[in-house]
Amino acid sequence: MSNVGVKKLRDHLSNYLEKVKKGEVVIVTDRGKAVASIVPIEQEDIMKEILPLIKKGIVSWSGGKPKGNPNPPVIKGRPTSELVLEGRK
Repeated sequence: MSNVGVKKLRDHLSNYLEKVKKGEVVIVTDRGKAVASIVPIEQEDIMKEILPLIKKGIVSWSGGKPKGNPNPPVIKGRPTSELVLEGRK
């Protein structure tokens, strides 16, 4: 996934369209804020499902890499990896 400002997109449109043809999603930003996405045709249906959720405020995404849960669940007991290794003995 690529983020690109409006001016850079305008100057290098063909390069970004090539990326989209290869399956990449391009997020267009204006002054650092995501304003549009260019998606391959086969991903268009997915975007139709996600767009209403974004508009309702149920989900949001600013084009960055997901950071994960700031409050991950606390798991009690031994790690699963230890149990697997023990079972292999």
